[in-house]
Amino acid sequence: MRNKWSGMMLVMFGLAVMSAAVANADLIGTYVDATSSNLAPGSAITSANDDYDNLWCELDLSLVNPGGDVHDLSAYYGEATSEDCPELTMTVSGLANGTYSVYGVYWAKEDWNINMGLTSGSLSNYNKDNGTATGNYREADLLEYQALLGQVTVTDGSFRVYVDDSDSGGRSWFDGVTYVPEPATMVLLAAGGLALLRRRSR
Repeated sequence: MRNKWSGMMLVMFGLAVMSAAVANADLIGTYVDATSSNLAPGSAITSANDDYDNLWCELDLSLVNPGGDVHDLSAYYGEATSEDCPELTMTVSGLANGTYSVYGVYWAKEDWNINMGLTSGSLSNYNKDNGTATGNYREADLLEYQALLGQVTVTDGSFRVYVDDSDSGGRSWFDGVTYVPEPATMVLLAAGGLALLRRRSR
């Protein structure tokens, strides 16, 4: 009976972890916002302005993403095809070790493009045609998208996503990332939670 109860608790905890992974109903996985604190190099980010300075520009779009920032590599007004911003590194930490699917979250319309990937210097280009719209929008033709970047194996509690501007023209707006534990990692998380419940029950 006790083993049966333990098994039921394991399944219930696993389902709870899977439910918690969907932090935003419109996004797949747990969302982590891109902020100055988890992006490097920090010197590459400047406040919103209308000058072409080859820096990422931090915009507050809290109306479409409550509590979130969008990092825009172009000028605050207009499109800057001549911008050449440095590659940014976003670090997501505080994770249990295991394998995760990682998605990049960005905004796009018309000819807007962004380069993202899990390996520095080896990024893929994403736009409105090769991402999945989340349902969030700022304007009728400016939508939020999510694209699978690949899988990472976490061994030190963190992983990194690399972001760069595109030479295809237009703006690049990076919003953050989401992650989803793979099934084997989900089982480990559930087992760890069950062990914690057992210790507390004693």
